[in-house]
Formats: sequence, C-alpha cells, structure tokens
Amino acid sequence: MKRYKKILSVLLLVSIVLFSGCIAKPPEKPPINKVEDLKGKTIAVPAYGSVQDVLTRMVLKEHGLDPTKDVKLMEAGELGGVSQLPTLLKRGEIDAFVAWPPFNEIPIVEGYGRALLKPSEMIPNNPCCVIAARNDFVENNPELTKKILYIVKYASIFAQAYPEEAAKSIHNVVGFNTTIAEYSLDFAGWYCILPSEESINTTMKILGDMKELGYIRQDLTKERVYNLKYTKEIHPEPVHRPGLVEPQPDIYERVTGKAPEKPKKELDTVKIGYHPAMCLAGIYVAKDQKMFEKAGIKVDIVRYEAGPPMIPAFKNKEIDIGFLGGPPAISAIDRGINVSIIGQAHTEGSAIIVRK
Repeated sequence: MKRYKKILSVLLLVSIVLFSGCIAKPPEKPPINKVEDLKGKTIAVPAYGSVQDVLTRMVLKEHGLDPTKDVKLMEAGELGGVSQLPTLLKRGEIDAFVAWPPFNEIPIVEGYGRALLKPSEMIPNNPCCVIAARNDFVENNPELTKKILYIVKYASIFAQAYPEEAAKSIHNVVGFNTTIAEYSLDFAGWYCILPSEESINTTMKILGDMKELGYIRQDLTKERVYNLKYTKEIHPEPVHRPGLVEPQPDIYERVTGKAPEKPKKELDTVKIGYHPAMCLAGIYVAKDQKMFEKAGIKVDIVRYEAGPPMIPAFKNKEIDIGFLGGPPAISAIDRGINVSIIGQAHTEGSAIIVRK
C-alpha cells in the first residue's frame, strides 16, 4: 500500500509540474523595441533582391548593423513562402519579417504582432511596387499602354476612396481576407500611378545601395530607369496621397459602370505579371470590375511568387507589363533587359513586423 501511495505522489508531482508549465517551456525572448535590438535575430524577407530585402539591408546599415554579420536574413522560399511568415513569427521560429501587404498586417490584426517600423518609417517615399514594361511593347502599342495606365489610375483612386468595396474586389481576385485587406488599405494605402519626385529620388538612392550590395553593376541614370511620358499625360493632376482621396461619384461610375453596348469584336491582348500583394490593389479592382474588358482589352494575368522571377519573364517576352518591386525592375534594366519603369503601383508598403 505504501508503495502505491509513493507512486501516486510521484505522478501527482509530475502532473503539477507539467500543467504549471514549469518544464518544456521555452525561455522568454527579450523584447525587440528598436532596430538595434535585431542584432543576432532571424529576419525573413520575400526574396533576395526584392524591395523588402534591399530596404531591410538599408535600414540595418542606417542603425549600425551589418546585414551580413549581425543578423540572419532568410528568404521566404526557404520557409514555405511569404504567406507562412506571420505563422512562423507567431510560433517564434523567426524574430521578425519584412514583407508586402497584407502579410505585414496579419499579425497586427490578429493581435500577436506589431510594426517595429511602419511603412512610412522604413525608407520614406520608397517605391513598394512599380509598373514596368518592355520598351518594345510600349513603343509598338502607345494607345494600349495609355489605356492600361488610365484603368489602373482610376482603379487605384477607387481603392483609396472606397476601401470597403475595394477589399471585396481584392478578395474576389486573390482571396485575401476582406477585414485584413481593408485594414491594409488604411495601414499602407498610398496608391497612385504617378510617382512623386521624392519617390523617384528615393528610387535612385536605392539604386546606389543596390550597387554597393552587389545586386547591380551599372551606374544607371534616371532617364534609363524611368519612362513616365504616358503616365504624366494621363495623370496631369498632382500625386494622390493617402488619406486625401475622397469618394467621388464619377470615379465610382468610371470603375463600376457597365460595358458599352457594342463591345469591340477583337480585343487587344496584353500579358501582365504580378505577385500576390496588396500593393497591386489597382489591378485587382480593375480585374474584378471588368475594367479591361470594358475598354476592349484582354488581359492574361500571370502570377509569380515575388518580383525577381519576373526578370527572366521580361527577357523571354513572357509578359509585356509587370507589377513588381522597384529593385527587381532596376535589376532587369541593369542586366540589359529592354524594360523601363512607366509608373508606380504603390508607395511605402514594407514594414518590419515583430512579436508583441
């Protein structure tokens, strides 16, 4: 009897220890309250050479950290893809990540993460996503190019002025949760196809850092990188900045209105590359609202998991236009691929996300 009591006492003690969480509990990690606290940490980015990768390295250097020695940078591809980064952060398998919307916003909305640096605090006026096009396509199809820019212009205005409806379109096209999509449109909501002068200057600064990092070799000029002729033509008004775009009935009708009664029999065809990000809200709204079809354009939208894979796609003429980060577009130009940045899709979209 004494023997059984002793066994029961041991089992009871083990149960108390287990259920009190005294064993098998990982030690608490020190909080990350400033960029300098990232020293020794693991940070995930979508892909090396992506805008998030370049911005992360620039920010680390600005705060006295060596991106090659003081932190462990990992590509999302090694971790199951960009969509897995919020879950990995929640589990503590990575310490921080820098991605595009809406993945930055998921930990914030779900309550386990926060922005160490918000989009406007990373590198101000950075080009999260640009509109790049093959120069031969633009030269041979000037009216078609202008039509596409015109559509994306008004779809982007719609995304800022009608976020609730835009979130539904985004969900319909790429499946993002509407609550998170709507939050993202507010958190990182600078959609305008005309880049500001500040953004162009920031892009050129990023270009210099890319050369220093070894991502590009040439000293590219602003004239070689940008061809904003048609964007300036169809967007003569000032840059649309976040928080300043009000609902406008004519914009609403322009985006959601019915197609002409006599549609064009033979549609112009264009192949557009994209990666699944909120940065491309203008494309999603335009596709969901059938704006391309209403303008007599057949769009083949080709999905890529990040911007860098679009570089060979441009080279092989698999796409005519690409919506991708500024650095991958610059890398394509540096490699001698005949493309230019013809507009901006989104400004200031990246953020450093850490656990609460």
